[in-house]
Amino acid sequence: MLSLAAKRFVAGNARTPSPFLRYASTKPNAKPSAKQWIKKAITEPAPPVLARYPLIYWPVRWSIWATGAFLAYHIWCEYFYTLSLAEGNSMSPTMNATGDWLLLSKTYRRGRGIEVGDIVSFTHPIDEGTSAVKRVIAMPGDFVLRDSPGTSGAMIQVSG
Repeated sequence: MLSLAAKRFVAGNARTPSPFLRYASTKPNAKPSAKQWIKKAITEPAPPVLARYPLIYWPVRWSIWATGAFLAYHIWCEYFYTLSLAEGNSMSPTMNATGDWLLLSKTYRRGRGIEVGDIVSFTHPIDEGTSAVKRVIAMPGDFVLRDSPGTSGAMIQVSG
């Protein structure tokens, strides 16, 4: 037996075939036959696993997002740029003793592309676990004054 809405639809549009009638059931709340069920199982994709378990949907989605954000942050800081806080007064004309933030580029690794005048960051040789920042004053093959100006004129050659 068709529903009242289906009867009104058929009565109003008797000449046009109705897509609604294909899905109209003769019995209310009728279970699909085995043939209909198999056809539906083959033609329609199954819902995703998380859609079947709605209580874990959002925690899993947030976990995936957080893992992706952490990996992107790690890759960005390890291979591209990172922020560091300047400490110490050895670079006092250029940087304050405390409070200056430095954006360090990691694209010039192992001395590639460094020129005279650049500021470089490196692991401190004495205080392990901290990094130091210095200005490059010479490259391999250049001559540098060893002592303060006016004390002695000793020059040394920078070796590679």
